[in-house]
Amino acid sequence: MMNLKSQMKKSSKRFVLSSEALNTKGFRVKTDGIDLSHYEKNPLLLWMHQRPEGKKDDLLPLGIGSELKVEDGKLYFIPLFDEKDEFAMQIHDKVESGIIRMASAGLGKPWKLEKIEGEIWLTKCRLVEATLCDIGSNNEALSSPIELYDEDDQRINLTASHIKTLIPKTNIDMSKITLSADDALEMVGLTEGSTADDFLAKVKEVIKLNKTQKDSIVTLTQERDQAIEAKDKADSEVKKLKAASDDAELIRLVDDAEKAGKILPETRKKILGEEEGAKKWELSAAKAMLDLLPANKTAQQTLSEEDAKGDEFFKLVKDKSWAELNASEQLIELKQKHPEVFKQKYKAHFGKDYVEA
Repeated sequence: MMNLKSQMKKSSKRFVLSSEALNTKGFRVKTDGIDLSHYEKNPLLLWMHQRPEGKKDDLLPLGIGSELKVEDGKLYFIPLFDEKDEFAMQIHDKVESGIIRMASAGLGKPWKLEKIEGEIWLTKCRLVEATLCDIGSNNEALSSPIELYDEDDQRINLTASHIKTLIPKTNIDMSKITLSADDALEMVGLTEGSTADDFLAKVKEVIKLNKTQKDSIVTLTQERDQAIEAKDKADSEVKKLKAASDDAELIRLVDDAEKAGKILPETRKKILGEEEGAKKWELSAAKAMLDLLPANKTAQQTLSEEDAKGDEFFKLVKDKSWAELNASEQLIELKQKHPEVFKQKYKAHFGKDYVEA
């Protein structure tokens, strides 16, 4: 494993691979019930749970998962990326920039599903694979939904209702339950010697009380539902306001970056999702990326700095266009003597940054 790790690029990010939060399949995973021994023998790191099937365009594993550790009821790990794999390094860069922040566990049989205090728990399973992904449903510590595997380690798709059917149930045949007279009397609060009329009267009293309690429960349920509806409406309004605020802040950040020369107009369109098929960036991801970009000097700043040097050749060419310089065969000399001015005139003429061939 040491030789293998030497070929890998270690991420600076530590991920939660699994936690005991409720997932979208309707159950929780007991962290200390996950068997790691199977995974540690072949700790593959996948992308979106995709496993190669021999096709030409199949994605290979990104690398391996390392430093598995259980803390505070959560399973953590650190990804190591295969430096020889171009796609793996693309994912590595997006992880480091904060664009990709979610991981997911593939859990295999043998499983043990149990119902504990009204909730469904996967109390026993084994870790088959670790994966990085784009969007997750388990909000705890940015971990994503789990995937389940059968005995042959093939991915399966179980619905929440199907999972409930896998939990062992105890069936009770009500027709075989019998009560003695003493038990029946005790259940309704009567003692030995009470008559049949006493028993019937007590049963009617219990039924009436039960109806009153039922009506109270219905009323409380309605009030609860109204309160939940009001809260959901308020939450929805808050989300809309936050989304509008984030959109305004994103536009401000992009405007400032463009004015500072950090990005070109086409990059602005990509970030704001204005290109066909493009998706608007999240505010946090855009801010993280834009903060890393250096501000570029404006054309006027560059010209002023070069002018201050008193170069006769510069004075001769500073006001000429790219086309004029090209016609007079002065571009090569300009590039050698004043590379920044050369790049500014290139960008003004072609509308994009100059890239050395």
